[in-house]
Amino acid sequence: MTRWFGCGGYVADLSGVLRAAARLHGSWRLDVPPTHVREALTVVLANLAREQPVVVLLDDMHLADASSWQMLDYVAGNMIDSRVLVLVCARLGEMVERALGEHVLFGLEQDGVLSRLDLQRLKEPYVRELAERVLGRPSAPPGLAAWLFRESQGNPLFAVSLLDAVLDKDIDLASPRLAAIPQALSARVAERVQALDEHSRSVLDLLAVVGRPTDLEELRRIHSWHAPRSLPSAMRRLVDARLVVARDADGDPAY
Repeated sequence: MTRWFGCGGYVADLSGVLRAAARLHGSWRLDVPPTHVREALTVVLANLAREQPVVVLLDDMHLADASSWQMLDYVAGNMIDSRVLVLVCARLGEMVERALGEHVLFGLEQDGVLSRLDLQRLKEPYVRELAERVLGRPSAPPGLAAWLFRESQGNPLFAVSLLDAVLDKDIDLASPRLAAIPQALSARVAERVQALDEHSRSVLDLLAVVGRPTDLEELRRIHSWHAPRSLPSAMRRLVDARLVVARDADGDPAY
């Protein structure tokens, strides 16, 4: 086990973050300086990568604290020549440590060690497949799949929240209908809205009142902007937060 883990002399340094290291050390150790942990983890990954390529998955990174972002920055910056692939899954509009997270991602991108993959909304067949997996059935009622796609607009997180609400209320799956937005879903949307700056929230309010696709020129005409040049940047923030969808309309973006 010691050989497979590849800890070398870093077992004690990693015993506070890795279960396997804690077992080797004999206990959990929580007083290790973060710099020692970062160095130790880099050495372990490098040792493992000498035998075969290594893939590390970091899910829900938007919930990460500052030390986790610092860890990612250190590991990625010091393993450029190693056979290590780090997959980071994050909803950028919901980052707890927004400033630090954006700084780390930008720096890694500038160094050429990070590539962004923007996940697109699911098409209807894939929403149906998602529903089948959640239900544990070989097929989902056509009415359910169509309703989930229409209401979620292909957002998998929203689709699952809607399906959970339907199952919780024991609603007919063949013809689903909800009287109100599920609390879990509305809380997620509210969290995204609260994370926005005041100007972006005011733009979102305006879009909600308009209630149909619009463009920047129309938004400028129907509202008196104190800082009109900041409107495009506000729209970009709303799109990044997945609260607004940008579509190409004859060469100009429609929102």
